[in-house]
Amino acid sequence: MPFNNPAPNFALSCSFNAREWSGEAPISRLGTPMTSFPTFSDSQGIYEDAITFLNGRGSYFTGVATGSRDLASQLENQVSFGTDWKVELLSNDKISISNSTHNFKIWKSAGTDFLGVNGTLTSSLIGGREIVLLDNWIRGNCGAAYNIRDTATSNDYVWLSADNTVQDCIVYLRKRRYELDLDDTTSISEPSLESLDNAGSTRWYINSEGHVVSSYLTSVGDITWTNTDFRNRLGFDGGEAPAFVGFGYSVLTANNPIPCCLYPSRPIAESHYKVEQVAEAKRKIGGGYVSNFVGSYLQTQITYHLDALLDQVDLTRHFTDQFIKYASNGERVNYYQGVGDSRRSYSSLEAGTTDYNKLYTSEDNGYQGRVRGNLVSSNTYNLLYPSRLRRRIRIEQVLEHLDE
Repeated sequence: MPFNNPAPNFALSCSFNAREWSGEAPISRLGTPMTSFPTFSDSQGIYEDAITFLNGRGSYFTGVATGSRDLASQLENQVSFGTDWKVELLSNDKISISNSTHNFKIWKSAGTDFLGVNGTLTSSLIGGREIVLLDNWIRGNCGAAYNIRDTATSNDYVWLSADNTVQDCIVYLRKRRYELDLDDTTSISEPSLESLDNAGSTRWYINSEGHVVSSYLTSVGDITWTNTDFRNRLGFDGGEAPAFVGFGYSVLTANNPIPCCLYPSRPIAESHYKVEQVAEAKRKIGGGYVSNFVGSYLQTQITYHLDALLDQVDLTRHFTDQFIKYASNGERVNYYQGVGDSRRSYSSLEAGTTDYNKLYTSEDNGYQGRVRGNLVSSNTYNLLYPSRLRRRIRIEQVLEHLDE
């Protein structure tokens, strides 16, 4: 479904350099170290951003449904009727649930209805499959449990767990290392943190305030940090305490925002495109001009307000001491135009007949989704308050889009 939100909260996320922990296991649980990071080559260890590093923009997948944690695999594992279950994102940006044999009903039993079931739905036979077409899915971190009933026997089954929180619906849908698209970039030589830390039993994600969260089966044990630099790099300070959230799950939330990301509390103040045309022109002796065209470069200029001392949360020193160190001129920065939708942004012209899938969204002709770019702003920021009250600071930056 299109987001249909003209002013969602936004985020900026820089690339994540993990080379410092090449060959190391910076955390352990119950005295057992996580699987070590591989020894990175000179061209490896720099991830697109923190979400790619933490969870690889997908869910754990073994190659078959058994043991996997994407939406379709868990449905196959947890429901004991029907065959060939599918959970699919349709071209209208809504989700369908189907199987090839059994009529069924579905309704939310706990948590937030992130899939958009909205009440109780009964499947219909369409093209030889029993299909339920859902309503609008919700952006943001997601966790819910759904009841699914076999209408032939009235037997009920619980699908998912409301206490297992995931980055967003798109990450829940995607099978990590099996999507084989441009965002499926993690591998054995460049793995996500989630794939190394008790794969299949943990989730790593960033919440709506920009804090890293580890959600895990309590049975695998709480985190012990064996490398404080790695701990600090994720925004933890060692003072966090895990919270038991029920049904065998615990969560540990960093006290501080992750340094390479910025999640202001307000929507973007203003965002617009710029185009830089690079060419050399010479006047001919007899009149007229000749031109040597070099390139055309699309940019997005953003203006936003940074939370300060008297605002909801003071991000001033996070900006000056942490974020801006990773967001210097020329560095890779992703601009999430709506927090909670991790897909790439592209225009209706680029989309053609496919407006929405698990990789792209063309909503608002490119003004939703993730803009992938390099920062090309000034290296100097004057953090001037608009009045005597130290409430918020106006920031202007320019991102030059990557040529995809």
